[in-house]
Amino acid sequence: LAALARAAPAQWDLSAVERMDHVGGQALWRVWGRKMPEHIALTDTQRDIFARIALLETQRESPEPVERIDVVTALGRAVLGFADHAYGGMAMFGRFVLDVLSVVRRPGRAPWLEISANVYSAGAKALPITALVAFLIGIVLS
Repeated sequence: LAALARAAPAQWDLSAVERMDHVGGQALWRVWGRKMPEHIALTDTQRDIFARIALLETQRESPEPVERIDVVTALGRAVLGFADHAYGGMAMFGRFVLDVLSVVRRPGRAPWLEISANVYSAGAKALPITALVAFLIGIVLS
């Protein structure tokens, strides 16, 4: 096709082409410089294909700019990400300290029943699973 584009024939005859899809039509469209040649013989189906390709050319969206990240931008994002995580960690630690001080000041207001239920649920109910995992690890290691 590149050789055809350089030669620029005066007349095109595609009427003998029995099958052509949009990809082939678009390749020819690019060879023709994105416009129909003056002297061309086409079938009605081919004319429809090239009309759709021409319509798509007019409605083409400009490509989105690619975001390129340089070293300074990457470093800045890393520092700001770390600062965000540090801020969240400090906020969580501060809330924990305030909750512990609240429990120390008024132990009767602490949800001891819920705490003991969670400890039981996490510990006693998990013993069979823990024993099974330990047994299987022992089999694998022996």
